[in-house]
Amino acid sequence: MPLGTMHDEYKKGIFRDLNRMKDELQLFKDYKKDCKTFIESGSYVGDGIQEALDAGYENIISIELSEQFADQCDDRFANVDNVA
Repeated sequence: MPLGTMHDEYKKGIFRDLNRMKDELQLFKDYKKDCKTFIESGSYVGDGIQEALDAGYENIISIELSEQFADQCDDRFANVDNVA
């Protein structure tokens, strides 16, 4: 595959990911309505937590069984008071 074609495919992937992220944020906002607390199971690396923060949830509770992923989320959101 020519380099230019590879670059174009890479750019398409980035824009697809950016559009997916916008769609996810809109989904969080649509379902939020009057809810103040977001609860999830399976934090993974914290992307759901970040989406909930961006959507304006006041309290976020995320449960992760993997110590590795829990530690990553603890580090990522260490300075965010409303994430537990």
